[in-house]
Amino acid sequence: MEIYEGAPVVIGIDGSPDTPEVVRVATREAALRHRNLRLVRCVSWPPMGWSTAAGPALRSRRESRSLAGKDLAEAAGLARRLVPEAGVVSEIVDGSPAAQLLAVADGAVMLLVGGRSANTELITRCACPLIVVHGHQDPYGPVVVGVDGSPGCASALDFAAQEACLRNVELIALHTWTGSDGTELNAGLPVSRQFGSGEEEQQRVLAEALGGIAVHFPDLAVQRVVRRGSARRQLLELSYSAQLVVVGGLLPGWVSRQLLLRAGCPAAVVHPAHALGA
Repeated sequence: MEIYEGAPVVIGIDGSPDTPEVVRVATREAALRHRNLRLVRCVSWPPMGWSTAAGPALRSRRESRSLAGKDLAEAAGLARRLVPEAGVVSEIVDGSPAAQLLAVADGAVMLLVGGRSANTELITRCACPLIVVHGHQDPYGPVVVGVDGSPGCASALDFAAQEACLRNVELIALHTWTGSDGTELNAGLPVSRQFGSGEEEQQRVLAEALGGIAVHFPDLAVQRVVRRGSARRQLLELSYSAQLVVVGGLLPGWVSRQLLLRAGCPAAVVHPAHALGA
């Protein structure tokens, strides 16, 4: 019998139509990593936009928690059916969804949410890899990762490589450039690293960034892609034939948010503090 242990996969449940797909993606992660599941449903009171005219269903905290409990029970039931080997713990917590999810992320191997829960605070401050689930997940598609050549992108690369190995698919490493000025993927780098001598220099930057991947994941098939243009646009394009797209936490917040909310498959943001195999 397989043992499921270690830091759990955490799911933020918000009662939106995305919830069943979030649970499906999260249970696959739990099965691949042999991790248990923790489902969290946040209840803020009074609800945003609440007024006495909102109707009897929102007039009491008890009823609000009851509705949240139904959402949570449905999600937990689906999770248990999809991965019966894993332990499933569910809980309702009071307070701001972003604040509560950030708190539980500290002890998680990863956090998965639907698009409605993916606000800027969660995207920019999450202590573990954050996966926003929407779009279509092609089970046979590659894992795509954006590479900027900075030390900060190493965590995103490690996470993406680990995901590709677990899924037994190819890793596509994308590095973008304009040839005249910086792009979203290298906006945080010193000017001397942004401006190279054309595509040959950009290929070198990508090769250097991938050096550690070849050591830690020697059997992983990696496709190197260097393209001119917008990182966001190129990643969005690749996301429609991928099963996961990964970016580092050093991307400007608006770039990360737009990518995570518009990608054609689940999208992950990984900050530099994340350690491989946490």
